Amino acid sequence: GGRFPTEPGELPLIPAAARLLPGSKEWQLVPFPGPWDKGNFPLKYPETAIFHSDDGWHAVVRCDGGAAYTYRGDENGADWVFTGETDLPAISAKWYAGDLPDGRNYLLFNERVSGDERLRLVLLIRELGAERFSKRYVLADGWNELIHCGPYWHYPSACVFEDALYVSCTSNKEESVRNAVCIRIPLKSL
Repeated sequence: GGRFPTEPGELPLIPAAARLLPGSKEWQLVPFPGPWDKGNFPLKYPETAIFHSDDGWHAVVRCDGGAAYTYRGDENGADWVFTGETDLPAISAKWYAGDLPDGRNYLLFNERVSGDERLRLVLLIRELGAERFSKRYVLADGWNELIHCGPYWHYPSACVFEDALYVSCTSNKEESVRNAVCIRIPLKSL
């Protein structure tokens, strides 16, 4: 998942997916449908998070107003349809999504605490075959005295390695001082 510009060197204002063309080593950028098809670009930072389930691909696109746009793609990731806005209490910040080795999905985002501040980073888990995410974990919330980081936690990214989900994020107090944080979550605890 990501975003791309209308022209090289321009601000990337179109949410999209990159897919490997079947039987090829070439990648194709697939824009999601929206007002940008008609030259209207209402999203300032349309960062896209994608996960896969038994019913195809799902995407969440950051929106400046908070609630993110959601899309569903076919099995090949070639065709995407707008499915609405999330009802998750999210702020306008980068989302990240992925799949666990057992097929469950995860979603990382900043949950609304007060205003549009990135004080709380949460992880949601969607069980196999479930329609919705059903488990919620607070990974970071405000100032952390133990590691002297916070109170802001944002720009999450994650990967699975061996028996754990590793979540990296930026943490900061002032705009000019930022820290990189890595959170290790044993898969058996999810």
